[in-house]
Amino acid sequence: MIPDLVSEQIRPRIDAQPLVPAQAGAPVVPSSFEWRGETHVAVAMLEQWKESSPCSHGSDEIYLRKHWYRLRMKDGGEWVVYFLRQPQRGKRPGARWWLYTRET
Repeated sequence: MIPDLVSEQIRPRIDAQPLVPAQAGAPVVPSSFEWRGETHVAVAMLEQWKESSPCSHGSDEIYLRKHWYRLRMKDGGEWVVYFLRQPQRGKRPGARWWLYTRET
């Protein structure tokens, strides 16, 4: 099945337990998120990876930009979510967690 492209901000539940033990240098992945006014619960992390890119100011440095996760949800679906290392300025300051795709 082809996943649905969502690309919307999600918010970790404040009372959510970590889905997996914390890893050095990575965000704590919560076990539940708020999206479109509902709580969605993750039960397993299926995959994780990182996205990096070169410095945009001419330096030779490489910067870690996003942490990606493929999650199994309580309803049996799969979500691909990502965490922005540096939140974007402007329209949504502080928006760090995003639902990229979901498969029901």
